[in-house]
Amino acid sequence: MSTETINHQINQGATIKKAKQFLKEYDSWHLTTLRLRQASQIRVLSPVEEKQLAKASFECQVRQKTLDVMRETDDVSSLLADLLRWRYLCHWTVPKICQQLADKYQLGYLSERTYMRYQNHAILNFAILCPIDLLIQKN
Repeated sequence: MSTETINHQINQGATIKKAKQFLKEYDSWHLTTLRLRQASQIRVLSPVEEKQLAKASFECQVRQKTLDVMRETDDVSSLLADLLRWRYLCHWTVPKICQQLADKYQLGYLSERTYMRYQNHAILNFAILCPIDLLIQKN
């Protein structure tokens, strides 16, 4: 099924909202992973903590690997993956991201308005590629 076919079958606004929330949850999972890995260096983790660590690590990897797949697709998808990684995993400011994307991809200049269009496109691509179902179907 092509991306165009998928885009006609999904509620783009709802999908973007769901995928954006999914990306924002990275921080919580990442902090849980760091906390439990640090605890495991000091003491033996309980079985519940081991499961929490496995779940948190999995959640981080899903987001990171999906962005890696996006980056490997083509130059446009690589730009979109960098945008999402820098915004949601690294928490860079929009002006910093615009500057970095312009420099890395030799765009000359990237306006914040263009960034916002790219971000929505990037989030939709992320939702389509993600192995976790983030797509909201049209009614």
